[in-house]
Amino acid sequence: MKKKIFALLLVLCLIIQPASFTEAKNQSVTIGSASMTSTAAIVSGTTEALAIMVRITNASGSILAMQSFAVNADGSFSANIKGSFAAGTYTVAVADYEGGTWNTKTVTIGSSYPDSSSSGESSGSGSSGSGETAPVTTPDTTTKTDPEPVKTDGEKENEGSGSTSVEVEPEVKDQTTTTNKADDGTQTTTTSTTYTDGSKVTEKVVEKPDGSSTSTTTTTEADGTKVVEKVEEKADGSSKATTTTTETDGTKTTETVEKKADGTEVTTSTVKDADGNSSTEKVEKKTDGTVTTTNTTKDADGASTTEKVVEKPDGSVTTTSTEKDADGNVLSTSKVVEKTQDDGTKTITATEKNADGSSSTTKTTVNTDGSSKTNSTTQNADGSTTKEKITEKADGSLTRTATTTDEDGNVLATEKEKVTVSKSGTETSTTTVEKADGSSSESVVKTKADGTATSTLTETDADGNVSVTVGSTKKDGSEISKSYAVEDDGVVLTAVEATTTSASIPASVKVNGKSVPVTTVGEGAMKDNTSVKKVTL
Repeated sequence: MKKKIFALLLVLCLIIQPASFTEAKNQSVTIGSASMTSTAAIVSGTTEALAIMVRITNASGSILAMQSFAVNADGSFSANIKGSFAAGTYTVAVADYEGGTWNTKTVTIGSSYPDSSSSGESSGSGSSGSGETAPVTTPDTTTKTDPEPVKTDGEKENEGSGSTSVEVEPEVKDQTTTTNKADDGTQTTTTSTTYTDGSKVTEKVVEKPDGSSTSTTTTTEADGTKVVEKVEEKADGSSKATTTTTETDGTKTTETVEKKADGTEVTTSTVKDADGNSSTEKVEKKTDGTVTTTNTTKDADGASTTEKVVEKPDGSVTTTSTEKDADGNVLSTSKVVEKTQDDGTKTITATEKNADGSSSTTKTTVNTDGSSKTNSTTQNADGSTTKEKITEKADGSLTRTATTTDEDGNVLATEKEKVTVSKSGTETSTTTVEKADGSSSESVVKTKADGTATSTLTETDADGNVSVTVGSTKKDGSEISKSYAVEDDGVVLTAVEATTTSASIPASVKVNGKSVPVTTVGEGAMKDNTSVKKVTL
């Protein structure tokens, strides 16, 4: 999209053959205005020379571009060098094509300085001034017939790479510049340039007497890609720069950087694809150190999700999220506030509301040693309430209690969990659930440091029927799970699920702490199990 400038002096022979070295005209050049955007450098002025050379250098003095241009019959010139220029300060220099003193202007991307002072630079011995002299393209009469072209930094980096191809800038097909000055002193300069490849660049600069200015550059590439860059600078020091890129597939990207008079900086980036899906990120930085980041995604049907994060200098962080459906109805909202106290203790308060009527509030206190306490209350959609308390130690061990009650305060279920961690790294988690209908369950999971694990789940339904599921995980990650039904005269194996190639059927299984013999392998216990090839009884 933005072309690179590799061959800078190839167009020299198209304009005029240089005079001999001893006959250089050294005509003076006056720069009227100079401006730059990220895609072009535009300079205009007057001279008695027949042709001019324009050179662009960066702050470190490296040559980024150099190109020659013809001078109009009335002595005026307007040059447009297309390229890719990053934000920063550059020097635009113009000299007589046949050799002479460089006339320079300092330019910042997106700004125009028609009234800035020019400086004449001349070089070395025998020339007036104190600067450098523009190169005279005189052939070496002993060894060469053509001048040595000046290389850009990019060409120097590519030397020795084995690549011989270069990309030549398209030639200017037509260029017009108009300047209008209103009665109130406002000056408007418009430069329109078309190129032989079909691309077009139009720059409009409006400068007001109060020091404010607006620069709009519209670039239409040969492939149809369109880039609009607008820079607004106000007298109070505030500014706003917006770049909008429209790709040929319909994708549109807009980036805005705004600096307010109070020092606040706001950066916004929006991408919208051809299907209508979009995403926007907005970052606001205030002078007191507060940073607010807002991310919004929106589907083509109108459904959206927005997350806003506010970070303050005291270390507190507030995150709010909102999810809406295609009709704009709020599906859920949440808010999380993180604060650090003077003693180093951190508190996290979270609230959530859902469209089905459910909601929750959670508060967690994290101590400096890594231990924490959490209390939460959840209003369920069916009207019941669940209260949960969690106490966690720094080593990972914890206790958790959750109680669910109905609208009248009757206990519907109680869940208790205890996690312990041994010195060897074995973690044991025991969870029990008791419900008002008489059903219950107990789960015991032991996980060792090497990744192996065993688990036992005992479930009792409201009618008193008991089932047991025993599982294990090996070092290689293979797993096996065996389910049993407890009968009056023993235990029946009802199902085996495994990723192992072999399975063994134990003689007994522990049920509520007692060993009960396995008396039967149920019909279809191995059904649909293709991994197990061998069964040991």
